[in-house]
Formats: sequence, structure tokens, C-alpha cells
Amino acid sequence: RVDLLLELAEVEAWRGRRGEAEEAFALVVKLLADAPALERARAWLRCARWYHGPICVPALVREYCAKALGELDRVTEPATAERREALAALAWAEAVAGSVDEAERLLAELHRLTAGEPVDDLYTYDIAHARALAAMRREDFEGAYAPSIAAGEAMARAGRPDLAYGCWANAAGAAAAAGDLA
Repeated sequence: RVDLLLELAEVEAWRGRRGEAEEAFALVVKLLADAPALERARAWLRCARWYHGPICVPALVREYCAKALGELDRVTEPATAERREALAALAWAEAVAGSVDEAERLLAELHRLTAGEPVDDLYTYDIAHARALAAMRREDFEGAYAPSIAAGEAMARAGRPDLAYGCWANAAGAAAAAGDLA
């Protein structure tokens, strides 16, 4: 069952067992070969989230989000939430280990896509976290405070202390880099 294999892969990722997570996900990919494109896109996005969560591999986030976007291009119905998730994850990957200019371009595109639309806490986290990291890469450490705090608060509301912790750590690191030791 695809749903159980996705759960297994995610558990293995959170256990730090990358090989086992990838083995389970490889089975997911095989089982979804003939599934609708939206279902395949969602699976790639879920896998990409592990690589900017418990296992930090920005290059795989870029690769898997590109695969998800390719699948989304085949979808006839609107898949706005999935497209936003893929672009936000790409912005994160670029902010962490790629082109800050590309991260900022993706963030601007996301701003246009969501203008006037309600967003949830996970989306708020994705965007704010990428903004904070891009600011730090530009050495705008004080500019990273507000988005780091917004991301941490969003994850606290969502009941995800695991993701909130990284936001607080980034805010503290930015403050230390800015010389704001208080």
C-alpha cells in the first residue's frame, strides 16, 4: 500500500535512516507508475519535505521538487497548493545551498501566487523560513529575525515543535551573528 510505504519512508527519514527511507520510497515510485500525475506529485513533495526536514540535502529537494512540478504540469485540475509547496521548497533549497537570487525570485513568484489567498501555518513556515535563510546568506542578520520568528510561531501553532526549534535556533544564530547577544 502506497500510503503505508510513504509513512514507513517518513518514519525512517525521521530516524535518520536515509537508506531505508529511500528504499521504501523507491517502492512508492514503482507503485505509482500508473497513478494520476497529482498523486505522483504529492508523493515527490512528501519526499522532498524529508530532505529539508530530518535529512538536510538541498540538492535532493531541488531534484524532487522538479519532478513534482513536472507531474503538476500534467495535471488538468488546479493544484495550487502543491505548486506553492514545490516552489517554497525550491526557495528553501536555493536559500540554503544555491542561488540567493533564485530563492528571492521564487519567493516573489510565490507572493504573486498567493496574493489575497488564505494560507496555512505550514505554508507560512515554508515562506518565512526560506526568507530568513536568504537574509542570512545576504548577511542581513537582523532582517532574518522577523521571518525566523514568524516561521517558529507558525510551527508552534501547528503543533510542530520539531520544526519550530530550527526556527528559534536560526533566530538565535542570526542574533549572535549581528552581535545582538541579549
